[in-house]
Amino acid sequence: GATGAGKPPLLMPTAVALRPWRGWTALDGPDIPPLPDSQRARSGVVLVPEGRRLFPSLTAEENILIPAGARGRGEAGPWTLDALYELFPMVAARRSHRAALLSGGEQQAVAIARALAASPRVLLLDEVSLGLAPAIVDSFYQLLPAIQASGVSILLVEQDIDRALAASSRTLCLLEGRVVMSGGSGSLDRDALIAPFFGADSGLVNTTGYGNAFLGADAGIANTTGNYNSFFGGGSGYTNSTGSNNSFYGTTAGFLNNGINNSFFGEAAGSSNTSGNNNSFFGISSGTTNTTESNN
Repeated sequence: GATGAGKPPLLMPTAVALRPWRGWTALDGPDIPPLPDSQRARSGVVLVPEGRRLFPSLTAEENILIPAGARGRGEAGPWTLDALYELFPMVAARRSHRAALLSGGEQQAVAIARALAASPRVLLLDEVSLGLAPAIVDSFYQLLPAIQASGVSILLVEQDIDRALAASSRTLCLLEGRVVMSGGSGSLDRDALIAPFFGADSGLVNTTGYGNAFLGADAGIANTTGNYNSFFGGGSGYTNSTGSNNSFYGTTAGFLNNGINNSFFGEAAGSSNTSGNNNSFFGISSGTTNTTESNN
């Protein structure tokens, strides 16, 4: 899913870090309750968080050994230190360096190695490609089959559609916290997946919701009562008749939006916003025919 789709809020309860308001997290049957940090990884579900979250003052090797210290005697898993260094030679070469001095790619490798050292049954990878060079990202994706072959299942959060489809057996697309498309990765239509991912023609006649479309062509049409209906959309926010903040950076954005702050940076933005305040900013032909309020 795109930014704002709700991917991290899905991973946190899955990692048993938060109790969900509804539903549950189950692994091989029983529900897993939220656990203290010291016990969470023992559930078998281990998260590699976005941003790596390493201990910067510790060396690469000390970061990796943290899960081993939490295990009891006789609990050593298949991912020994030697096995991890074989999987991540870049980490082996920098094992004695503090994490704060490592490159982004090296830090990501340490974060994944640390998670594997906890002997997970399910590995949650949150945006492993974020901010990294394509060559480094390719090297990480090439390691996924080896990790899976060890018996570890992987739940991967990714914005790159092509990478996600190529690496996975099953794909779920999120939009505004909802699953809008799912199926076998090999059978999903990429073009059909792009539409909910970027909001193309999305949010049509969403009569009560908010946040209905992002980066979408013709996004948010006839969203008659909700707020935040479209962002960065060509023709976005058209006829959002009562909500506020309906469009941003949109060509013809905010047209006939009666609410407050309906368009920003839009060509012909804020036209015919008949009752709201502050309807357009920096717009060509902006604020036209805002008939009853001020500062339009």
